[in-house]
Amino acid sequence: MMPVPQPDQSTLETWLQTEWLETNGLGGFACSTVVGCNTRRYHGLLVTDPHAGTTQPPAGRRVLLNKLEETLMCGETAHDLSTNLYVGTVHPEGYHYLTAFERHLWPTFTYDTGSATLRKEIFIPHGKNLTVIRYEVVEADEIVTLMVSPLVSGRDFHHLSNASASDSPAIVSQDDHLSVALFGDVSRLWLWHPQGRFSPITEPQNGCWYYSFDYSREAERGLDHIEDLFCPGRITWELQPGESAVIIASGTQVGEPDPDELAAEEADRRSRLLEGAGDDSVTRQLFFSADQFIIERDGGKSIIAGYPWFSDWGRDTMIALPGLTLAIGRHDDFRTIMRTWMAHMRDGLIPNCFGEDRSAAYNTADATLWMATALRLYYEQTGDMDFIAGPVYDALIEAVQHHIAGTRNHIGMDAEDALLIAGTGQAEDGVPTQLTWMDAKIGDYVVTPRHGKPVEINALWYNALRTTQLFAEKLKAPEQA
Repeated sequence: MMPVPQPDQSTLETWLQTEWLETNGLGGFACSTVVGCNTRRYHGLLVTDPHAGTTQPPAGRRVLLNKLEETLMCGETAHDLSTNLYVGTVHPEGYHYLTAFERHLWPTFTYDTGSATLRKEIFIPHGKNLTVIRYEVVEADEIVTLMVSPLVSGRDFHHLSNASASDSPAIVSQDDHLSVALFGDVSRLWLWHPQGRFSPITEPQNGCWYYSFDYSREAERGLDHIEDLFCPGRITWELQPGESAVIIASGTQVGEPDPDELAAEEADRRSRLLEGAGDDSVTRQLFFSADQFIIERDGGKSIIAGYPWFSDWGRDTMIALPGLTLAIGRHDDFRTIMRTWMAHMRDGLIPNCFGEDRSAAYNTADATLWMATALRLYYEQTGDMDFIAGPVYDALIEAVQHHIAGTRNHIGMDAEDALLIAGTGQAEDGVPTQLTWMDAKIGDYVVTPRHGKPVEINALWYNALRTTQLFAEKLKAPEQA
């Protein structure tokens, strides 16, 4: 458990830089600061492609639920538990009530108003496009009222929303189900709030807007940082000590799943992840963190290059693959991820990255070479030539042959010195290229052009050749050694 110091302005600044993350294994996630104050455009309680895990075309990741405004009524006194940065001010200042934060299996927050203690848990079940938010009244002098107001945008997660730019909100409330859409069905958020009473905002209009949230981390990056969020109304529960309230947020209509069953299944899955982690808290957290980066991709698996805004990149996948799988005994995941990327190999290159629309780009001189490094590390740890033989070995031979003969983006071996040329600065269509890890590009301007024969590319090339030679000798294919 992480105790929260007695709050003051310096404490707030510290906690605004301390963030938590939940992921769903589909590329979606929830994340924010420990005090629940969003400081990035990527912060939210449900950030996901609503079509992830379905047969529908990808819609790209969207911020479906930005946050929940929470108020605990104890008698006649209202305690606002939320914290927000608006332009020029902090309101409300709910961080004053936060007494503890812990991340055992998932983020858990404890609030103390003096007359009541409330615990909040946030978790995402693996493989599901939903977030579970559970509240429990741990102690209270009397019955308390919990009031929760959803704030939504439904936007692409790279952008920001503005009240004047949204469509007319579509709000549907029936029984314990609520849905809100600001930009058509692709932006629709579904909320299930069992036993919670929804009170819509109808005057002066259908719902209302909260204006001018100020995202400090975006300002630090020199980007737009002001956003408006929409509120359809308020959900209310009357709770006695020991009673709970639940909200399940989803990108699709989920029916009425049992939240206790979801929690038990996910707790069991996460506990099994820790087998072999021992008792050291740092090691256990690293086992958890490794799992968060492994996602489903086209019936296989891949690795997210980083949260909150990256997708899966070939270079990053192959560099991280041994550490995220081999180091913690996840050999099956290593093999699945390797097969997934090899299935997308074209002209001897694995993709540089996948887009939000699942398209693949091949502007990389080193991702495929890192693949060879990962395969060698797999063999050195496992001695498993059965996996290397067959399609994996064939893909490695194909990659080497294409690099020798020359492939896309003018990547190829110089016959005079056998060094690898990482492009000529332009692709076949004349577009400027950036093919190494120093890949910053603004429009057609390549910030650090490194075409020619970069040193680390050729170190990887030499390693790829020696790895191929090793496997050829083990498979008794001397003509390819």
